[in-house]
Amino acid sequence: MTQAVLFYGYNLNDPEEGRWTIEEDRNYGDFHATWFTNSDETRNGQLISMNGAILEGAGVDLTDVSGFNYDGLVERLCGVSVLTYGHSGKLYYGIGLASSVYVADDWAPMPVAPGSNIDSHEPLAKALKALGMTPEAPHPSWILAPSEL
Repeated sequence: MTQAVLFYGYNLNDPEEGRWTIEEDRNYGDFHATWFTNSDETRNGQLISMNGAILEGAGVDLTDVSGFNYDGLVERLCGVSVLTYGHSGKLYYGIGLASSVYVADDWAPMPVAPGSNIDSHEPLAKALKALGMTPEAPHPSWILAPSEL
């Protein structure tokens, strides 16, 4: 199913080039964070690791939390979401860090209302610090991206 995702935040990974769009990865492959391991080669592995790093940066003890439950905790406790976009037919996919996310699919339009976290970039800044990332974009913006289920 085709869908569109509209999010306010940063694009952290370029699906066309397959590289991180952060200052720490000016040359493809330069980015090496402590949270990123070889097991993170899959989309789910990267999302779980990124969400875990954000939660740990917020002081959350992850000993009793399953990695597949991280995303709901990140939204609730940290006010951000890590999301992917793109198409399964492509080799690479995009990764975004957002404070507001809206998804519209084939079946119904999605009404868009201003997100509550847009006035404050603090949740995004804290998450980026926990990830050890500095986006190439100078500030967060609205990003409309294709996606599929």
